[in-house]
Amino acid sequence: MPEPSTRLKGSVRESGDTISVAQEIPYSCNMSGSPQQLLRLALPSTVEVPDVDEDLTPDRGWNVVVWNDPVNLMTYVVYILRKLFGYNEEKATELMLQVHNNGRAIVATEPLEKAEFECFRLHRHGLWATMEEA
Repeated sequence: MPEPSTRLKGSVRESGDTISVAQEIPYSCNMSGSPQQLLRLALPSTVEVPDVDEDLTPDRGWNVVVWNDPVNLMTYVVYILRKLFGYNEEKATELMLQVHNNGRAIVATEPLEKAEFECFRLHRHGLWATMEEA
């Protein structure tokens, strides 16, 4: 039998079930019972919830904006919108015409990381694109 001062850390396995132990728990000298029962005795019964100063409101999203440029053909813009965003021919043409006539079009509204990624992809295909908060 190990010393009472020995501490356990890791996981306990019994009949295929695994219980992970993230912290060290004191090793009890009374070792009768299943590993789950011993684990329940060793772990604290209450959990402290930390105070968090983070804003937990969901992200409103970010618009991915494609801008008109003098370089790319309208057919190419339609092709890229279909390829990158999966739009059908009509939707991609409508967005391309917004870009052509109004100078810009919002092609997607995504969370920040996804909007950054889509903006990067548009840049890689030669289109002018930016992001703005939705």
